[in-house]
Amino acid sequence: HRTLHHHFHDREGLLRELSASGFSMLAERLSAGLPPQRFMETYLRFGLEHPQLYALMMRQQADAGLACERLQIARQRVIALALAALAGGE
Repeated sequence: HRTLHHHFHDREGLLRELSASGFSMLAERLSAGLPPQRFMETYLRFGLEHPQLYALMMRQQADAGLACERLQIARQRVIALALAALAGGE
């Protein structure tokens, strides 16, 4: 049980890393250039397939990325893909 403390400073650090992994997984599914409808379907399917992980991702505070660069990068990647997909829509 002490192994976690070796890798993560605290519980919140572990949760931030799990969230970063979730955002990375989501970003990989949301390839660039998806039309808006396909983007939304893919996004929703991810949430339905991974409800606990998705809930954890959405619970992260906006400033959590300041404490975890990997989370900040992964979250920004998903946001950029969303903006690109929605900008291509009607």
